[in-house]
Amino acid sequence: MESVRQMQASNLVADASIEFQLKLAGTAAINEAKELKIESQQDYERAAAFLTEIKRRAKQMKDYWKPTKEAAKAAHTQVCQREKEMLAPLEEAEKVIKKNMAGYQMAVEIARVQAEQEAKKLQQEERDRLLQEAAEAEKSGDVQGAMVSMAMAEMVEDMKAPTPVQFEQAKGTSTRKKWRARVVDAKAVPAYVDGIEVRSINMSVLDNLARMSKGTAQIPGVEFYQETIISARA
Repeated sequence: MESVRQMQASNLVADASIEFQLKLAGTAAINEAKELKIESQQDYERAAAFLTEIKRRAKQMKDYWKPTKEAAKAAHTQVCQREKEMLAPLEEAEKVIKKNMAGYQMAVEIARVQAEQEAKKLQQEERDRLLQEAAEAEKSGDVQGAMVSMAMAEMVEDMKAPTPVQFEQAKGTSTRKKWRARVVDAKAVPAYVDGIEVRSINMSVLDNLARMSKGTAQIPGVEFYQETIISARA
């Protein structure tokens, strides 16, 4: 055991000595380069030779550090792999939860739109009924009844539909909308749209068109959809 420790200590001393010599060589190269004057062909040849020597010293330094760098890279790769393996279940769980949350948001939005449409339909039906009632009253000579029905029809028209239950953002999360593109018929996709190449099929370009047009662009073989992206913070 003692011999191993002595060998390790000896290696450390040797490494320190090599590094010190390499540093000195670098410093000496700077000083020599600053003092170097090129005033003749001979000076030029010496400068070229010195330049070659600098490259040789640089290679020595790189060769010296290469094993250490490779070992560090291998260690870093191993650590990153272990980290990735540990994070994988959490990332998968995050995807599942976000997908379900996005599905709930979509369901709430659909229900809201449907509720608003139904409320407007009922409001329109009531307005039409009152207008019909007013017309019949006027036809029968009931002027006052016709005026009352007309007034009520105007009131119904001005009434605001009841607000359906709104989605509320949960604490620690945020939501944003992002338009994306989906190719549904590759053969129908044109080569160019408004001078922008979209084939062979460039999904990045299609996604940019989806974003810029907010899904209103019309491209054969492509449909645009809005993706819900959820972020969370600790």
